[in-house]
Amino acid sequence: MTNVNKEVINGWSVVDDDNNEAGFNEERKLEYLKLPEGDTRIRVLDVAPYAFKEWWAPRGNGGKGTSIPYKGKDDLLEAENKAFMEKVFQEADRLGLKGDKRKKFLREKGYAKLPWGKVKQKYVIHVLDRATGEVKLLEKGNGLFKELKKYAVNPEYGDLRQYDVTITRKGSGLNTEYTVTPARQNTPLTDEEIRLYEESKVDLAKLKDHSHI
Repeated sequence: MTNVNKEVINGWSVVDDDNNEAGFNEERKLEYLKLPEGDTRIRVLDVAPYAFKEWWAPRGNGGKGTSIPYKGKDDLLEAENKAFMEKVFQEADRLGLKGDKRKKFLREKGYAKLPWGKVKQKYVIHVLDRATGEVKLLEKGNGLFKELKKYAVNPEYGDLRQYDVTITRKGSGLNTEYTVTPARQNTPLTDEEIRLYEESKVDLAKLKDHSHI
């Protein structure tokens, strides 16, 4: 299965690239694929995922945590985090902390308590849910998409649009792990599946654009 081309290689280069910047969802026209524990079989429908960044704010949504659009270099939440850390650095200086003691202080009193959490790298892509036959959006972070990328850019497998993959999820929360297993053979999409994709797909750049917020 040698099916890697420049379009695929260039498209998947966004995965694990910290320079990606985009935004938040403007509207949701498609259902997002849920990945329960166990196996979920899909067919990737886009050449490559769309990359964007967002905050995970642990204090949002009544303490349950919530996602907030990332605004790049002008992001006000990042400015708040920097102002918070400035005070922590100043306190470390006042206490005369050095070496490992300073690192531990900055970690425990600073980085672990950032008021707006950390910026998360995320990706979104159209997929065909084999369990329902519906076109859905798969949105996850580096953990899963680096697994998908391994096959997308591998000359033995290549373009993920040519074969199904099974995503296996184990664990939950911070202990969640994803593995990806490709089908043994390439199988073309049916005319009906292609039509469904063309009629259902959304502009992912607009979907995750935060300019209106």
